[in-house]
Amino acid sequence: MRRGLSRTGSVGMEVSTKRIFWSEEAARIYGYPPGTEPTPDLILQRSHPDDVNLLKDVLKRAAQGGSDFDLEHRLLMPDGSIKHLRDLARCLRDEAGNEEVVGAIMDITERKVAEEAIRRSEAYLAEAQRISHTGSFGCKASSGEMFWSEEDLSHFWIRP
Repeated sequence: MRRGLSRTGSVGMEVSTKRIFWSEEAARIYGYPPGTEPTPDLILQRSHPDDVNLLKDVLKRAAQGGSDFDLEHRLLMPDGSIKHLRDLARCLRDEAGNEEVVGAIMDITERKVAEEAIRRSEAYLAEAQRISHTGSFGCKASSGEMFWSEEDLSHFWIRP
């Protein structure tokens, strides 16, 4: 299976007909075979249960035209895995006044997983420093800015 390098697909909607269209990569991101005709139901089928209302609102606004959006949401895939997406769209109008919402769907799962790993690692470090009564500090040489861990600050009776 060929995958897009940037994991970004294109998507759009003709406002007058409410017809949705997407690229092969967008279909792949949603886990559908290339050539699958997108519909609101098909999109909502894969939406994470906590994000369904958000997606319903976005689809409704797109169908009304005139509304740009930039949002992050999740998909719940058939195998139980979760994908994180960022959707960007803009409403365009041609000289005849026809409106079309066009945009991009980006699979940002790897970034979200990495961000969560960093947050978890920072929490583990802070807890380890608290338990062991050790701290850490650093200095940004270019500006002289100092960085102190909460545990290190507590050794000097400074509360953040």
